[in-house]
Amino acid sequence: MFIFIWATLFFFVRGNNAGTASFYGGKQHCTQNNYCVTLTEGEISAETRLPVVLQCSFTTAADFDVKSVIWYKCDPFKQRCDLPDKQIFSSSNNRNIQSGFRGRVSLLEPDVSQKNCGIIISGVRESDAGSYQLRVGGFLNGVKTGFTFESKANITVTDPAQHCGPCSTGLPWAIAGVSLIVNIVYTVCVVFLWDANKKLKANQEERCYVPLQKTDSSPVYDVIGEPLN
Repeated sequence: MFIFIWATLFFFVRGNNAGTASFYGGKQHCTQNNYCVTLTEGEISAETRLPVVLQCSFTTAADFDVKSVIWYKCDPFKQRCDLPDKQIFSSSNNRNIQSGFRGRVSLLEPDVSQKNCGIIISGVRESDAGSYQLRVGGFLNGVKTGFTFESKANITVTDPAQHCGPCSTGLPWAIAGVSLIVNIVYTVCVVFLWDANKKLKANQEERCYVPLQKTDSSPVYDVIGEPLN
């Protein structure tokens, strides 16, 4: 999972720096005066406790000087959610960021002039599921202004532990059972090897024992063993 995430980050940032604002799986949505945003088409799947990448790029009018990127988390069934209390990230001012998102959201490309609005949300929570809307701030013909894109990115969150169902409670027992079996097999093997080693040593001792026998029946040798008178 982490390999896929970092590979996505590498190719997206690399492509954007090369002047390509599109990415695989992205769909461009345009409104007026060349204000377009490219977002991942469909739902973005995320898992709790893991990071999720929200890929994004945008274009603006030629005379619009981009200075900031702001992301909002929308309430259900709301058409627009670019309200101060809905901010989850701002590249220029984090004063109004929701407490639950503080320190968890960062831009893939810190240089907003590259028009890469992709973000990464770390430590995903179930409450992170929902729709996210982008707003860019800057100057148009010397006047400070901003533009909110209507299209939204949608994130769904799943918890792998909950999907496991009954197996999540039975897993510790399964691990304990396997551990018990391994210990039993290990004990049997140790006893078997100890017994085999014991028998091997006994056989070696028997082979090393050579009984002393008289092999010569000559009477000369019998004299040696007789006592002197």
